[in-house]
Amino acid sequence: MALAATPFVTGQYRKGRHHWVPHVGVSIFELASLAITDPTGRGDYHGDLDAVREANMEDPQRKIYEGGPAVRQATA
Repeated sequence: MALAATPFVTGQYRKGRHHWVPHVGVSIFELASLAITDPTGRGDYHGDLDAVREANMEDPQRKIYEGGPAVRQATA
């Protein structure tokens, strides 16, 4: 809200739209992104968390130099 109010508090809005529209636009974007995020942090992710954790525990250098496919086919 402070970002949107800045051009009006400082008087820069009098110089034209190109001085205040970006501030208000970015503020609207930030507020919209805040509104659509999950504040609890629990989310609605239905992926295979164990597979992701296992892949993240592997040595990345080994994966690069020993080859193999970059993406594994999903098993449903």
